[in-house]
Parts: sequence; C-alpha cells; structure tokens
Amino acid sequence: RTPADRFATVSDFAAALRAAPIPSARRKSSSTSARRIVAAIVGVIAIAGAAWATTRYLHPGRPARDPSLVALYERGVREYDRRTTAGNDESIGIFRAVLARDSTYADVWNALAKAYIRALTRGYQVPGVAPNQVLPLSVIAADRSLALDSTNGDAWVTLGLVRRSVDPTDAGPALRALRRGVVLDSTHG
Repeated sequence: RTPADRFATVSDFAAALRAAPIPSARRKSSSTSARRIVAAIVGVIAIAGAAWATTRYLHPGRPARDPSLVALYERGVREYDRRTTAGNDESIGIFRAVLARDSTYADVWNALAKAYIRALTRGYQVPGVAPNQVLPLSVIAADRSLALDSTNGDAWVTLGLVRRSVDPTDAGPALRALRRGVVLDSTHG
C-alpha cells in the first residue's frame, strides 16, 4: 500500500502509474495461473469420471462365460421358445444343468423363472416338482437373477410376471417391476 502523501502532484502520481507495473496485474496473472490449474484438475476429474462411467455402464463387467454353457443356455432358450409342454420341460432341465455348473449366470436364472411361470400359467406339470412348488421356485429364480444383475430389463419384466402370479389381486408390485423393466430395456416398451 502506498502512503497518500508520497506524490506531490497528480501528474507525479499519473507518471508513477504509467511507469511501474501494477501490483494487481501481478495478482491477476497468479490468479490466471490458479484458474488454469483448477481448470486442468477439473478436466482430469471429468475425463476420469467419463472413463469410469463408460466402463461401468456401457461395458458392465460381466464375467466371461464358458462357451459350452452359453451354447447350452441358447439351446434352452430355443426349447422354451417352442411354447410346448415338452419344450418347456426340456428348457427347465437345460437351465438347471447350466446353473449346476455356473450359479452366477443371471440370464439363466431369468430364463428359468420364465419357464416356471409359463408352466404355472399354462398348467404344465414340471417333472420332479410338486405343482405347489412351481411358483416359489419362480420367485427364487427371478430374485436370484436380479441379485446377480439388477440392470437387466428383461429380468424386471419377468419379476413383474412372477409378482402378478404371486398376488393377482394387487397389480401394484407387478406394475412397478414391469415399469422398471421398460425403463431399463426399451425393447419391452
């Protein structure tokens, strides 16, 4: 800070202003440097966040599957798609066999829940399963599928079908699951 009596005249003061660098200009350049550093840090954080989001949401870390299990699962889906008692029974057997080898395969748990619900709604007898156990088994399979992959829209749709069968008089739980499935997977919309 400069004392008020340092300059005798206004013109001396003006000349001093023109000749000497302005202290606030120095602060401005250090302020500019600080802004650049902050901008660089924010940029690095933004890039790191984008990289994390890309790996987390676009490429969720699904475990690599044994190709023979994938082929068996796909065969089970083809049997299920036949929409016959024999096809449904065959698909349940295949899905159980896959899960016996890899119990973390969320898509298989979901397909098994669908097969159980189809058996229940169409009155198919599931070999080796008491009729009153088909619904509880579908609930277990749907829950397990979502526990393993809660971002699978099809699994939420399956849970909606299961919930509708659990309590046909209360559409609320089924509709909530169905809506979540639609949000996650627009192919059901």
